[in-house]
Amino acid sequence: MMTFMVVALLAQGADSVQDELRRIVRTQYIKQLPSGQVDSITPESIHALDEHSEWLPPDMAEFERAISDGEEPFGFAFERRGQGHPTITSLSSSGILYKCGIAMGDQVIAINGIPIATTKALKKTLLRYQHRPFTITIRRGEVDYDVDVDPDGQRATNVVGMLYDTVAYINIIRCAEGISERSYRLISRFQRQGAKRYIIDLRGNPGGYLHEGIAFCELFSRVGDTIILQRFGNGDVRVFTAERDGPFVGMTIDIMVDVKTASCSELIALVGQDRGWARVVGSVTYGKGVMQSIDNLSDGSMLSITSAEYRSRRNVSIDNELGTGGIDPDVRRRWIRYHQHLRENGASLVITPNQLADLRKNHPNPSRSVIDSLLAAYGLDASTSNIVMLSVFTWARLGMVWEAM
Repeated sequence: MMTFMVVALLAQGADSVQDELRRIVRTQYIKQLPSGQVDSITPESIHALDEHSEWLPPDMAEFERAISDGEEPFGFAFERRGQGHPTITSLSSSGILYKCGIAMGDQVIAINGIPIATTKALKKTLLRYQHRPFTITIRRGEVDYDVDVDPDGQRATNVVGMLYDTVAYINIIRCAEGISERSYRLISRFQRQGAKRYIIDLRGNPGGYLHEGIAFCELFSRVGDTIILQRFGNGDVRVFTAERDGPFVGMTIDIMVDVKTASCSELIALVGQDRGWARVVGSVTYGKGVMQSIDNLSDGSMLSITSAEYRSRRNVSIDNELGTGGIDPDVRRRWIRYHQHLRENGASLVITPNQLADLRKNHPNPSRSVIDSLLAAYGLDASTSNIVMLSVFTWARLGMVWEAM
């Protein structure tokens, strides 16, 4: 989800939440709707407008705000694939799920024995367990595991990074509040430590705040550079330009993407590719080139409604419906899950959540020998690519290997 404004609406007179919803749809929605359709809108029917618009009741709205602001303990992004269970697409090494041995690609089957069949059910259940222990059942490959989780006041950061030799790796889980400042601090630190190459991992990043994506792009832009065009339903266009020279003007980075790189994270990759300060590596991205405005309603609920689209400075849209359908990377790579890789290559190594938790605890910054041993166990050639090693040794990306298309 990409959001670009937060508006607190106070009820006026006898206005109901339904009146608020209709007023917002009438004035902000990206398409002009017939009056009769607007007048019939209810909270429950908002999602029928398009796949990105939704209304959240007060308790779910509170949890969504915590996720967007980086104030929740879990530190992960997820999605539902087809009719399957919710699947974890991205993990922060500062989150409690990472520390408990959860991995990319794990499916969430149940929490405390309660089956989880939708992403909404997962959010609603996690809301109840932000501050108390619970057991999450995940499916890794063909095997189910019960993992005990105790949030215990932890808070996850949405940006994590490490330096390996002269290669700096930064993983942005979602484009939440503060990710541009956190990225700036990490890149600056790695510069001082002698980094020569910079890899920004946006795989599985579902998006977030527009202003954070723009602020990240400004780090690499010259004053006056056009970053993006924002086009509203009434035809108005807003142009975002860099207000000053960024601290990393002239630096070239690699941006890792996949089919779950969406919305604001796609914006970062699009601008970097278009302006030439980034080489995009991976597969074609999700293709979400529209934005949602977020309105906090008078009863504590939240309305997220599609209100604009974004385009490159060359007026190119990457939206599935309005444009090219995702970003075509400069270097194509196919990312596969480690259990799929093992099956395809006849290997027998399976890392359980407990084993993975121990690896992460005992080797937060693993040595070259540890990395080489793990790669050898997977049957991977350690000299193939720095990015192959980084995909494995950061543990948050454990189980994600790549091969040429």
